[in-house]
Amino acid sequence: MGIANTSIDQFTPAEIEANFRSFIAEGGDPASRDNQQRNFLQQMFSHDYIDSIPPEAALAACKVLMEHGLHPDDCERKMARGWSSPLTMAIGEGNLSVVRLFLEHGADPNLTDFDQGACSTPLALAAKRGQQDICAVLLEYGADPNESTQQKFEGPIPSVDRREEVGYIGAPDHFAIGPLGSPEATPLLLAAAGGHSAVCQVLLEHGADPAMACRVWSYAGEDVSEACWKETPEQAADRSGHTATAGLIRSHIRKTLLESLLPRADAWKPPAGGFAADAQREVAAAMKARGQVEQTHANQRLRARF
Repeated sequence: MGIANTSIDQFTPAEIEANFRSFIAEGGDPASRDNQQRNFLQQMFSHDYIDSIPPEAALAACKVLMEHGLHPDDCERKMARGWSSPLTMAIGEGNLSVVRLFLEHGADPNLTDFDQGACSTPLALAAKRGQQDICAVLLEYGADPNESTQQKFEGPIPSVDRREEVGYIGAPDHFAIGPLGSPEATPLLLAAAGGHSAVCQVLLEHGADPAMACRVWSYAGEDVSEACWKETPEQAADRSGHTATAGLIRSHIRKTLLESLLPRADAWKPPAGGFAADAQREVAAAMKARGQVEQTHANQRLRARF
């Protein structure tokens, strides 16, 4: 049975839930797959099955399926067949409620969209799309903010005055804007290149490394490299003309550096009872230590007599 047979996009969320519960009650297997080996969750977000499913309807169906044992990672992730993990597909739809539901039911936040080839993590996809709320929930459930993956995106090449800084190698008259790619793009680089300041902020708060530089290539045609360079997220934001995003990253770097140089705020707090009480404790400790030393010397003199 496939979802297409249920005409799911024609029902309300309550009707969808009732239909799936009836299907399972009559002996249907929630882990069954269609003739292309997609599980029900993947079918839910496959546009060859359903043009568009309302977020509430998708949530209702997914809840029932996972209540009856369907794990969101129990799926095939075949690039050649054109579909990825349910978590990645839900991110592609921007469905925050379903993303959270999958994570609550054990979806791996670091599981790549495909099992081989050019793969993306869920966090990289959400960062590139500027989905702050989805990035936040992925990080909450353990997504790695510094995991690098192969990515393609759009943007300008470095300006002439910045090329030496990033080690630019390529034709001097190369086109200004076009397709770019990186074999090691981090979520922070992708968010910075897209000017997604709010995403950059949440990534930095969860440990993304702003100093991690990534190689970037530009292409004149399909998989034809015309230029390459290496840049940090801050440089990627500057290159793309996102000055506010670049400024946010610079501010974070300065703040982190300052905190590493200055003592903690509580190091300036007076000791318990104030400085006078602390001085009294030190004097008492010194007098006690002195008394112990004098007693030791006296004992040594007594032993020497006998």
